[in-house]
Amino acid sequence: MTLIAILLLTGLVAFVAARFERSMRRWIWLAFVEYLVASAAQMLYTRVIYSGGDALLYLSTGVQISTLLDVNFSFVAPEVLALLFQRPSMFDEVVYGGGGRNTSSMHAIATIIVYVFRGSTYAANVFVAGLSFLGATAIFAACRAAAREIPWQRIFLATVIFPSVAFWTATFNKEAFALMGIGALLTAWRGFFQRRWLLLVLSAPVGFTLLYLFRAPALAPLFVGFAVHYVAERGGGVGEKAARLRPAYVLLGVLALAVGMLALTRLIPSLGVANLGETVATQQRAWTTAGGTSTFAMDDGEVPQSFGGQLLRIPIGLFNALLRPQLFDVHNVSALVSAVEMTFITYLLLRAVKVHGFRGVIAHVQRSPFLLMCFVVTLIGCAFVGLVTFNFGSLARYRVPFLPFYGCLLSGIADRVAAPARARTTANPALVELARRRGRRAA
Repeated sequence: MTLIAILLLTGLVAFVAARFERSMRRWIWLAFVEYLVASAAQMLYTRVIYSGGDALLYLSTGVQISTLLDVNFSFVAPEVLALLFQRPSMFDEVVYGGGGRNTSSMHAIATIIVYVFRGSTYAANVFVAGLSFLGATAIFAACRAAAREIPWQRIFLATVIFPSVAFWTATFNKEAFALMGIGALLTAWRGFFQRRWLLLVLSAPVGFTLLYLFRAPALAPLFVGFAVHYVAERGGGVGEKAARLRPAYVLLGVLALAVGMLALTRLIPSLGVANLGETVATQQRAWTTAGGTSTFAMDDGEVPQSFGGQLLRIPIGLFNALLRPQLFDVHNVSALVSAVEMTFITYLLLRAVKVHGFRGVIAHVQRSPFLLMCFVVTLIGCAFVGLVTFNFGSLARYRVPFLPFYGCLLSGIADRVAAPARARTTANPALVELARRRGRRAA
């Protein structure tokens, strides 16, 4: 069954690769191999080295419930669907984390996939890794279409090859399905701007459903990012007509954002502003009581209950999510791998500031609607992850849905060619002075 899963995925990848230019296809196949290797590494780690983990829990539950489907499909299947969509189900009391949460959906989707592959958890794991790869490829296609000024190789490295993205989504966990959902939503977003309405209609419900079921907090940063991109892209033109239409585009963007956020808070009350402080505080208290060598504390104070109190913690939360663990945080091998990656990202960030200056980096982001969207999604998403996660292993996994945007942001600001004009002219003061003298003489 694992071989069948690989062959099925190979056919899907061949179909997707054929839609790209020939020069890209070898990169796509290379990334597909990376995800398969990462899936094997995940199975080795969870089954042999660590002997546990969320993926094994979901898959073992899937094996047990799938046997009930074989016994009485017509009775059990509706209960599995109710579990998937977080509705009351007969399995709520017998599965870990059941009862209308995203963990319920994970048990249900594990049941469905394991049932399709006739009880093979290895095939199910590989199949999810392949679907994650296709989700990352969809993210790349959308980002490349929106940022033609950035070399596509950089975008591919940032969205598909990114080691943490590949490793943490090449197994049966929520981040894998979140990556699929983000890929589908970005495909819909690309269809909107390219006026490909069928692509929009087909992709948007799939992306929203996947994110709502498996990683609902990622919806809010994406909604804000889409609204910001719309306003910046449509209202950034020049001329009298653009000036007249700019307020209308801003108003449309704000209205779309308000409607989206209102709908989201209705569907998920815990993400509403009135309840967000308590939601974050609950997660923080859970990490405070947890043990382990990779668990850390945000500060020595009490956990604030209010939304305003949590806002004061955002800077340290962002630092944790965007730059940690560093080499001084390492306590085990897995943290070492993540620390090496974060050290390289820190180098890229500092290099961009050195080349452009802090103001130059901000100006470069403001001039590009795509980079502005990536900045907003990264800022909001990673701030939330940094606030609710006090463990380096979980931190490396929970921020994965936002890493493609973080990687694209770094790719866009790290180019030496885009350095401010001030930095280039001050490098030759003698030539500048000579040009000034000639200008005065001509005058």
